Parts: sequence; structure tokens; C-alpha cells
Amino acid sequence: MSHILNLRRATRDDAQVLAEFARQTFIDTYAEFNDAENMRQHCEIYFGEAQQAAEIARADCVFLLAYQAENLVGFAQVIARAQPNCVNSPTAICLYRYYVDKAWHGKGIAQALLDAALSTAREMGYQQVWLTAWEHNPRAIAFYRKAGFTEVGATGYPFGTEVQRDLVFIKSVDSFCLA
Repeated sequence: MSHILNLRRATRDDAQVLAEFARQTFIDTYAEFNDAENMRQHCEIYFGEAQQAAEIARADCVFLLAYQAENLVGFAQVIARAQPNCVNSPTAICLYRYYVDKAWHGKGIAQALLDAALSTAREMGYQQVWLTAWEHNPRAIAFYRKAGFTEVGATGYPFGTEVQRDLVFIKSVDSFCLA
């Protein structure tokens, strides 16, 4: 199996495969910890092809796709969106979605995607990237801390019939080195 990673920006033609991959990685990451109906509702709202196409078309949004050969193995979404009060910075943009297929965890894909996302944010004119991580996702939290993100607070995340608690992290786009 080749470990040559191909990173590229998504186009409208990627909407269907992105929707399917985003839905599946979200389910793989969170289904065992959450109510099935809340999962279904969330995926229906946020991971449809039309939703992905609309987000890809936004000028203030970039999807970075990571491929191994012909297989999509991860993606990152950098997007301007409403910030939680603990960020409140006109020079910060959100790393909103950031997933790697479970089979590819620990193979450097997450770091390559993160480096590309930080570079993309800088190219878009931003000085910081902020993100949220579910408080019950220790793997993600440990990764962000190791990558130099600083926890700055918490925010609510509407999820079906409940509001979950996400931790908020921020990092300067200049405080990283490409591997």
C-alpha cells in the first residue's frame, strides 16, 4: 500500500464523495457515544450532497481532500463562521470539519491535513485558526494540544435533541512548521 498522499482542494464535482465520506467518518467517530436518532438527524442536515456543494461554492470556505491512490482518506474544511465568545478575533478562521478515516489514523495524514489547513488560512489572509473538539473525544483533544493549539474556552454544539459541550482551541498560523 502506497503512503504517497495527494492533497488537493475540493471542487463541485467532489460534493457526492465528500458527503458520503464526511457522513461515514462522523458516524465512525461519534455513533457509539450518541443517540442513534440524533446521529441520523445530524447527518441528514449536515452531510448531504447539496449541503457539501453549497459549502464548496462559498468564497470563504476551502475543503482540502487527502487521497491515497484513488481513495479519499481524510479532509479538512477551513471556513469563516460565527466565532464563540472566547475567540472573538477578526483575524481568526475556523477549522470546522477535520476527519481522517479510522484505517488511516497514525499514518501522518492528520498532520499533513493540519499543515495544509494552516497554510490555507494564511493564504486567505487569516492569522489564527480556531476549532472545537467534543469534550468526550480525548484522541482529538490530545492531537490538537500536541499540535500547539491552546484551549481558550468551551461552547455549546447543537446535536439533535441535545446541546453538547465542545472545547475551543486556537493557534497562530505562523506557529507551525511544515514536516
